[in-house]
Amino acid sequence: MTGPSAAQRESWERDGFFLAPGFASADTVSAMEARVVEMARAHAAGERIGDAYVTPEEALTEQAEHAEQGLSKLFRVHRQEPVFRDFACDPALLELLVPLLGPDLDCFLSQFIFKLPGALGQPWHQDAFYFPFDRGPQVGVWLAVTEAVLENGPLWVLPGSHHEPVHDVVRDRREHANFAYVEIVDHEMEGAVPVLLEPGDALFFHSHLMHRSTDNGSRQKRAAMVYHFAEGGTVDNSQDKWGFVPPNVDWMPVRRRIETCIDVAAPIERVREVLADGAGYPDWNPYLVRIDGEIAAGGEIVAHGRGADGSEMAMPVEVRSMDSCSMCWEGGLPDRRLFRGDHRFELEVLGPGRTRLHHFENFTGSLVGQIVEAHADTIRANFERMNEGLRRYCEGRR
Repeated sequence: MTGPSAAQRESWERDGFFLAPGFASADTVSAMEARVVEMARAHAAGERIGDAYVTPEEALTEQAEHAEQGLSKLFRVHRQEPVFRDFACDPALLELLVPLLGPDLDCFLSQFIFKLPGALGQPWHQDAFYFPFDRGPQVGVWLAVTEAVLENGPLWVLPGSHHEPVHDVVRDRREHANFAYVEIVDHEMEGAVPVLLEPGDALFFHSHLMHRSTDNGSRQKRAAMVYHFAEGGTVDNSQDKWGFVPPNVDWMPVRRRIETCIDVAAPIERVREVLADGAGYPDWNPYLVRIDGEIAAGGEIVAHGRGADGSEMAMPVEVRSMDSCSMCWEGGLPDRRLFRGDHRFELEVLGPGRTRLHHFENFTGSLVGQIVEAHADTIRANFERMNEGLRRYCEGRR
């Protein structure tokens, strides 16, 4: 897993967005569209569709033959709907967001946009206008479900406008304009470019980036699935600004990082030798008190953990990688899409006979909030107990 490429980072800094062509498979985007159609029809039939929030396309509802043909957007699908949840928690996606927002990430908004023939576009706006949070930016991830061409109302963006503050807006007063549509009228939009996409392409964009969409004057829909992410721990001040919390928002932690560090007065070779010798863990490790199996890249082991309170847990993990300076294990629930932990040990030479251990774990999945946030202090304390045991053992002390 890697973050944005150099070209993508340059585009982000300069323009406020970057593209990831072919980011999602045809099967993924097809499954997303099929599920939204099912949900739209169920909702029209009076059935419950969980926490999802439906908004109609005002210009199309009267002539719609099927429920989805009068649908503008379907919000709040990233928590309960597996196909949308799995994408929001995909480590490959989250790794692209970490350099932009930091190691702790929340998904707070999801929306499937149908943009059917005859649907109105959305005027020039910045998403940050709708996000009165205590910090920024936020990042939007726009996944093309169908192709976006000039005729079917694609997104247009103004490169470099992410450097602007949040501008004042006026209400969109067009007939059939969707609820809460607003327009920036105090900024020149010369230099705007269309974002033309194939199914599976993804656009990552800054919350201050000025963008709009045009009316769909074609005979084909322009569907997209859009997620918005924020730095973990962001405070939503919508209640203070609007007097209510928007019904389309649902804050869900999707990535957390627990990080520790310790300096060891021993050569890097010695520290690596101790970490790689699973049979020796009972001699020094107060947290991972036993390892079943050989620690080798591609192999599987069972790590037996013991908390400070004496509670024990057996954790099957896969050794993802090992080299002279690092080691990575992957564990979690049987369904890694719900909860996954990438446990890493990285060694740094500080000088002759001195080594720094960076000991951390990246947790991803829709259950991160329930599992990690509730036990973060305990997890960190266990890592620190292990670090101290390693230091003392490598330095010849018990």
